[in-house]
Amino acid sequence: MPALVSRVPKLRALADVWSHPANADRRFAAVRDSLAWQVRQRLTRGPVDLPLASGATMRGEPGMPAAHLAASYRGLYDFEEMSFLRAYLRPGDRMLDVGANAGVYALMAGPLVGPAGRIDCFEPTPTTRRRLVTNLTLSGLSQVRVHPFACSDAAGRVRFAATEDDHTNQLASDRTPGTIEVEAIRLDDVVGTIDFAVGKLDIEGAEPLALAGAREMLRRATPPVWILELSWRVEQFGFTTERFAAFLHDAGFDLCDFDPGDRTLRVADLSREHCNVFAVARSRRSEVEGRLAVD
Repeated sequence: MPALVSRVPKLRALADVWSHPANADRRFAAVRDSLAWQVRQRLTRGPVDLPLASGATMRGEPGMPAAHLAASYRGLYDFEEMSFLRAYLRPGDRMLDVGANAGVYALMAGPLVGPAGRIDCFEPTPTTRRRLVTNLTLSGLSQVRVHPFACSDAAGRVRFAATEDDHTNQLASDRTPGTIEVEAIRLDDVVGTIDFAVGKLDIEGAEPLALAGAREMLRRATPPVWILELSWRVEQFGFTTERFAAFLHDAGFDLCDFDPGDRTLRVADLSREHCNVFAVARSRRSEVEGRLAVD
C-alpha cells in the first residue's frame, strides 16, 4: 500500500493531509475537508468560504493553491513557521509579509497582533492582490495594510511573471513570456524606519534582492527575525544558497530551525534541498528566545 500511495499523486496528497502535524487532532475531518474542496471546485466553479484555525476566513476560488492549504490544513500548512508566529507574536506587534499571496500568513497572524498591531503586506500581482484584499475584508482584519509593490534592491519598474499558479509569481526577465510590469521598491525606503517584530519573505528566489534593499533594516536588526525561503531559486538572481547564507551571517543573523514541541530555536539544517529558515539577529536572540519561553 505505501508503494501505491507513492505512485498515485492524489493518494499521496491525501496521505500528506492525514500525516500533517496541523491535523494531528482531526485527521479524518481534514481528509474529508480536503476531498470536499476538490469536489466543490469542480462542481460549483464558484468561490467557497473556508474557515481557518486562526478564526479568520479565506475565500477559495477554483484552482487557487492557497484555498487547498486552507481546506486541507486550516491555513497551517507551514507548521513550524506558523507555530513560531503563534508562540512569538503579541498584541500590538508589527509584522512584515513580503509575498503575501492570498493572505495565508496575514490571516493567521492578524488575530494575534490584534487591532492595536499592524501587518504590512506586499503583493504586486493584481489578481492575487484582489484575493488578498477580499480575504482581509471578509475576516475584518483592518489592521493589515496592503502595498501593491514588488520588493527588490532598487526602485523602479520591473517585469513580473504572474502565472495561473499564484504560488509561483516572481520577478522575471524581459525574455520571460506572460509577464506584466509592476513597480518595485526598496524596503528601506518604504518601511525601513518601522520597528517590526518579525518579517516573512516568500518571493520565489528573489529574497536576496529584497534584503539587499533592506540593508538599514538588517543593520538595525529590526525585525530581529526573518522567516524566509532558502532554495535553488536564488540562482535565478545571481546567488547560490551558500552565498545567501553567508550574506545573512555577515549581516549578523544566525540561520535556525524552530521546534514547535519545546518552542526552541536550533541550528538550521541546510542540507535540505528546499527549506524555510529563521534568520535570527545574534544581537537580539535572547530577546526572541525570551518571548518563545513565555507560555
